[in-house]
Amino acid sequence: MALARLSNTSGAQIRTADSSDLPAAAKIYLEGRDHLPDRADSTQFRVQDFYADTQGEVIWIAERGVRVVGFVSVYRPGQFIHNLYVEKKFQEQGIGRLLVEEVAAQIPGTLRLKCILANEAALSFYEATGWVEESRGESEYDGAYVLLKRS
Repeated sequence: MALARLSNTSGAQIRTADSSDLPAAAKIYLEGRDHLPDRADSTQFRVQDFYADTQGEVIWIAERGVRVVGFVSVYRPGQFIHNLYVEKKFQEQGIGRLLVEEVAAQIPGTLRLKCILANEAALSFYEATGWVEESRGESEYDGAYVLLKRS
């Protein structure tokens, strides 16, 4: 198990995930997807989706004590943040920011991510943490989205 690199006043620590962390991260992923805008039928999401959506990616987790409270997954060759989720009751405590800062420390250069335009809370978070719009697009699955970057 890697030592924690960053912590904040909420007591969260960030480290590289190991296989024992993945079930907790999958649970956070499913709960987070349930709360996305325009997701009327959350029964379509399964725990297997987490494993498929993070395959081949580096995952860092945020933990408080021994509890996993958030994670970020990154497709390293593209410097692309694919997933960033913090358990609802731990949001707005700086944990998402810590996860992004850990990625930036580990993967130098320009990072990118895609955010659904209807997810106003996430867009506000990204704007507040220094991300800027690179382009916009439309996805058959997610609808309108914005591609963000951060150097």
